Amino acid sequence: MTDQGPNSLSSAAVPVSRLLRQSLGTFIVHGSMVLLTALTHVLIVKWSGPEVYGAYVYILSIIALAASFCIMGFDTLMLKKTAEYHQRGEMDLLKGLIFYVYAACFLISLTATLLIWYWDSRWRFMNGVQEQIFRLAIVILPGLVLLIVQQSSLAGLGKTTMGQIPEKIIRPLILVLPTAFIFFSSGRGPALRQLILIQIIAVWVACLLGLLMNYFVLRPRLKSLRPGFKSRSWTGTVVSLSILTILYALDSRVSLIFLGNLHGNSQVAVFNIAVKLTDLVGTPLLLMNMLIGPRIAGNWAQGKLDDIRKTLKQGTRLSFLLGLIPALVLLIFFRPILAYFGPEFLEGKAALWIMVGSQIFNLFCGSVGTLLLMTNHEREVIKSHLLSSGLNLLLCFLLIPAYGAIGAAWAAAASLVAWNGFLLLTVRNKLKINPTIFA
Repeated sequence: MTDQGPNSLSSAAVPVSRLLRQSLGTFIVHGSMVLLTALTHVLIVKWSGPEVYGAYVYILSIIALAASFCIMGFDTLMLKKTAEYHQRGEMDLLKGLIFYVYAACFLISLTATLLIWYWDSRWRFMNGVQEQIFRLAIVILPGLVLLIVQQSSLAGLGKTTMGQIPEKIIRPLILVLPTAFIFFSSGRGPALRQLILIQIIAVWVACLLGLLMNYFVLRPRLKSLRPGFKSRSWTGTVVSLSILTILYALDSRVSLIFLGNLHGNSQVAVFNIAVKLTDLVGTPLLLMNMLIGPRIAGNWAQGKLDDIRKTLKQGTRLSFLLGLIPALVLLIFFRPILAYFGPEFLEGKAALWIMVGSQIFNLFCGSVGTLLLMTNHEREVIKSHLLSSGLNLLLCFLLIPAYGAIGAAWAAAASLVAWNGFLLLTVRNKLKINPTIFA
């Protein structure tokens, strides 16, 4: 999507050709991110080995889970309210919202970092060298939280492409370059401690760049205004959204943590590569959600339900077609793709097939979660996550001990299908909208 000015959140639905043009920048940025991230994972697996890669993913999964607890619902609040206040011209409230969200996220994440470091030093979450590296890695947490939040403020202003650059381009680029330098200078891949140090630098550099971008975009619009605050209303929204965010985080990370505890780093590596590959299928829908989310919020604020229907119809069909391409590639060429990471990764073929199938269903259902969040139906999304997270936890408990990565794949796939199915029925009943590709 091309970055747009003050009138970018036009409430009118747009033709699919224009939607495609607006999506182009976002798809290019995210496509570059996917390539850089994939390259990073390939380099680590090929040069450092599955065991180091699995430990690296396991540690970062725990930190990402902690970041989700810290963010709670501030990112969604920022995205939704920024779009609304910008649409209505309530720039004083927008300034107050930015102060409120950034201050809260920084204080919460800093407190969480200190608490986790203290608890780990007392009770130890891991053993040996991995334990020491985890204590080092925890300094990523505040930077990661702020990095995620800064994307939401720019996306709410219609500058989705700009907001993604620090996280999607700068961070993986900083990961790739030192990793390659270490290998070519020493003849071997970076050790676990080196990988974590590179990740710390990458997160904090990307975070600071994102904050600078927000400052230069927002300063001309807000510098002469006195901030307005609706702290009680915002806090209430965050509390309700926090349940959703925590459930989502558990849903996306619990499989890796179960695997790491029960089957070791090698199974984490196999499963995570399968997850990263199948994420390619869902990426077009994720990008479309970023693009149309602010538009839906603006249309809902003005009561333009027909425009929401048109936007959803165009977005769902486009994201389905784009997502079907990587799905077919993975289903047909799974063997050479997995073998490229190493012969041990071929055991992830069943997990890959299972999760590709669930992602195709995800594409079919469309932007159901984004639609409900942007139209003040957070409670329904929370209910769906309670259902899917409970199912995921149950299946992880039952299947991972015996089946490892395949059990984790079944748990993740069943959770995604249950989540989409529940939300699809909710959208049909509450909003009388068909968000699928058959709309």
